[in-house]
Amino acid sequence: MDAEYRDVFEAMYTRRISPSIPPPGREFLLFFSHPPGQDELIVRHAIDEADAGLFQSRRRRLRADAKYFLLLNFMQMVFAPVRLRGRDVTAELTSSLVADINLVVNEAASQQQIRERDLGLSGLAAEQPDVSGHAVLEAVSNSWNDLKLSSFRIWGED
Repeated sequence: MDAEYRDVFEAMYTRRISPSIPPPGREFLLFFSHPPGQDELIVRHAIDEADAGLFQSRRRRLRADAKYFLLLNFMQMVFAPVRLRGRDVTAELTSSLVADINLVVNEAASQQQIRERDLGLSGLAAEQPDVSGHAVLEAVSNSWNDLKLSSFRIWGED
């Protein structure tokens, strides 16, 4: 991933504006600089915990674009509809969120590892490459039927 875009995604995920981002981009990121709400903190904590677990078990990290992809999608596709319907975020919903983020992150790492092996890239680098947003997108699709959040029927039957 291009270092400048990595910094942009990192700034969007952490809500910290990097000095490496030039104007007018820095002004655009001010939109992201307001303090996060409780829902966002729950989602970010789950993502950060999954990232730490991934590093501990596989010596891989989530790239900044993968973290932001997860944050954006779980906020907009789970928490926003639940809140807009007037419902509370329950312990059961939070537990399902944590399980699903872990499922998706581990599936993404597995799929990326298979792709690297098939391309003859496994074992060539001194450290394992970070898991990309693309790998996370594929993992969501591959894991769709196993997502615990589906039981809340936020997205209907399918």
